[in-house]
Amino acid sequence: MSVDKTIRVSEETRERLHEMKDVGESYDDVITELIRERRMRNREELAERMRETEEMDSDDLVPLDG
Repeated sequence: MSVDKTIRVSEETRERLHEMKDVGESYDDVITELIRERRMRNREELAERMRETEEMDSDDLVPLDG
């Protein structure tokens, strides 16, 4: 079920969102895409940190089992 809510943004932010919109797209479409892109970037950054940790010399790591 969709419920419309008012989200307050500055005029500058609204203008930037408007510039990002394609013909026929709603602000909801633009914001949904921004959220998707942010989540993907976060996942990629986490995966990169995991790779870096796996490549570390075990002497640089602290054991968790005390």
